Amino acid sequence: MKRFGGVAAVDGVGFGLRAGEVAALIGPNGAGKTTVFNLLSGFLAVTSGSITWRGRDITSVKATARARSGLVRTFQQPRVFAALTVRQNLVTATHAVVPSRVLADLLGLPAARRRARDRRGLADELLERFDLGTHAEAKAGDLPYGLRKRLGLVLGVAASPTVLLMDEPAAGLNDAEVELLKQDLATIRGSGVTICIVEHHMGLIMSVSDRVMVMESGRMIADGTPAEIANDERVVAAYLGQGATA
Repeated sequence: MKRFGGVAAVDGVGFGLRAGEVAALIGPNGAGKTTVFNLLSGFLAVTSGSITWRGRDITSVKATARARSGLVRTFQQPRVFAALTVRQNLVTATHAVVPSRVLADLLGLPAARRRARDRRGLADELLERFDLGTHAEAKAGDLPYGLRKRLGLVLGVAASPTVLLMDEPAAGLNDAEVELLKQDLATIRGSGVTICIVEHHMGLIMSVSDRVMVMESGRMIADGTPAEIANDERVVAAYLGQGATA
């Protein structure tokens, strides 16, 4: 549970994620979806209850430690290093996979140079896999919104997630960019990453998800396949009938 004052933003919500699935968390604005992500990723502390990750209670574990353990999230507004190039952003993100050793790095020891090469290699692999090579030397802050959003997604992938929590990845994207996002999701899933998406774009959700969970007023009201959810009267009443993005 998470309370803000006397209001229960998330109340009695419990779910697991199956390895390799694409799961979606939907619901009207204010349903508690992003709060759930904030709780899972450690950006908010729970009021009561617990969070278990790989059989371990991580309720009190810091966000950075959760990310290092493979529980990674992206944000609705892309979080990139605006002054750095796309390649430099990716090299920086790979520190979660190839961590620094401060003294060795300062002294320029062979191990430090090897780690730097490894990071550059990982960054170049991501540039190729997500077809960002033509933008490698562009400053992230100069990219159009759709590309910055995509870079933010790839930065999450660069952290080598086991589970990737994606907060409204389609928000602000045009139709062509949403189609590209679908391809990116297939690429990420193909690498063995479990994906959980908070999203309002129902066309995207229904086409990429194995499972859809629905929240209303801080509670989970439905959990099923896209077809089951589309025909669930509670969901239609709470959300799908209110003009969700097609």
